[in-house]
Amino acid sequence: MKPGMVQHGSRFVFEKVHYVHHRVQSPLTIWTNFVVHPVEGLMVMLCLYVPPLLIGAHPLVLVAYAITNTTAMVITHSGYDITFYPRWLLPAASGHELHHSERRPTSLSVVMTYGDKLFGTYKNPAGSRQRLMSPA
Repeated sequence: MKPGMVQHGSRFVFEKVHYVHHRVQSPLTIWTNFVVHPVEGLMVMLCLYVPPLLIGAHPLVLVAYAITNTTAMVITHSGYDITFYPRWLLPAASGHELHHSERRPTSLSVVMTYGDKLFGTYKNPAGSRQRLMSPA
């Protein structure tokens, strides 16, 4: 299954749950990441943070993972392409801005660009210096 397809590929899930996140209009802000339906918020918690605990990850590793993941998502939704941000690995905010402004799902990933490139959903924002999978 393509990344983001549960939220974007299922009409039911998009219209009943993920639409809350997409009600945010461009330009995005650092708060956009936190605008989600409660069901989506619960599913993110269950999918991203419970499995590491189940496999016995140390609690400090989980805390570091949560901080890193949340920081990446906030920056991706911030509306600003930050100079020092590793855009060769992590999606630029301008790319995720496209995701929120286009009807066809593009640039779905908020954590890594590899999935979008692999599944054909990556779109390089016009005027962006972002280059996929190569150091800037």
